[in-house]
Amino acid sequence: MSWYYATKDKTQMGPVDDAILAGLLRSGEISAETLVWKQGLAGWVPYATVAAPSASGTAAPMAATMRCAECGQSFPPDQMITLAGRSICGTCKPVAVQKFQEGVVGFGQTSDPEELWRMVKQRGYNFTIGSMISRSWKLVVANFWPCVGVTLLSYLILAGSGQIPLLGIVAMFLVQPQIIAGLYWYFLKQFRGESATLNDAFEGFRRGFGQQAIYMLIVFGIIMVCIVPLGIIAALVVPLMKGDSSQLGVAVLVGLVAVMGLAISYVTLCWIFTPILILDKGLKASAAMKLSRRAINLHFWKVLGLFLIMGLLCLASLLALFVGIVVMLPVAFAMITRLYEDIFGEEGSRVAT
Repeated sequence: MSWYYATKDKTQMGPVDDAILAGLLRSGEISAETLVWKQGLAGWVPYATVAAPSASGTAAPMAATMRCAECGQSFPPDQMITLAGRSICGTCKPVAVQKFQEGVVGFGQTSDPEELWRMVKQRGYNFTIGSMISRSWKLVVANFWPCVGVTLLSYLILAGSGQIPLLGIVAMFLVQPQIIAGLYWYFLKQFRGESATLNDAFEGFRRGFGQQAIYMLIVFGIIMVCIVPLGIIAALVVPLMKGDSSQLGVAVLVGLVAVMGLAISYVTLCWIFTPILILDKGLKASAAMKLSRRAINLHFWKVLGLFLIMGLLCLASLLALFVGIVVMLPVAFAMITRLYEDIFGEEGSRVAT
């Protein structure tokens, strides 16, 4: 059973199983008053209320009731039914059946981008920058060598594929987006309490391969659409950079580059979830790009602040003899994945704040 617990600074940690949670109690990392939650509970409760002495004398989580996905109340398992992967109580069964027949289901059971967007808006999401980075850091530290190893291997493949003579441009569409998607998938499985292996880092080659390539093709096309007009305008401006008009020419050119850079940065941030939406939800490239942009724009400035801080941390680690980037790259990918799970995950609304 997967448990989540809140630290003293109210940061959500987990998922962990019963044995690990009991071990955290013995080590003093959590106490009887620590707030915990798992699927089936109506809300966060003190650990003492869901723990009982085990045969060894240590506190161990008791078998909890199950939470109805419709009304949110808790019931014994024998009073629940499972409908489309959701636990439903007997009272809510007629309503749930009607919703199911109408196609209104949970995050985990739908791949309709408009339905996903409706649920994202309805549920909303919120986060603190410190908590987001902290949770990502703790995940990487808890699985340090696997996280670092998988990330470095992925980047070596990315760098190597781009250097292949004549095939580098092909690798941009057929290798790079699939590797990025697989890396997200690797961290996503860990956040969901599932076993993640090196094999998961290549999931992008098994599912959504073509849509990942289409996504990169769209991005490449948009960049070209931006660069070509910039080149034409630059060619017209260069003659102004002589004589008395030199300052005006330089100002115009710098302004154009800045505007173009901001535009490209904006769409890059807004489409950050596209690879994992294709892989996790099975969306087409265009639908995933649209859904990602909508979700980011709900809290655009806070998300921008989060990425700017992470970017500065990565830059600082890069300057530290290139050693720190080995750690910060996995943290950056974990952070993006953690934010994705908070927005689109089945239990994202349960994040402790």
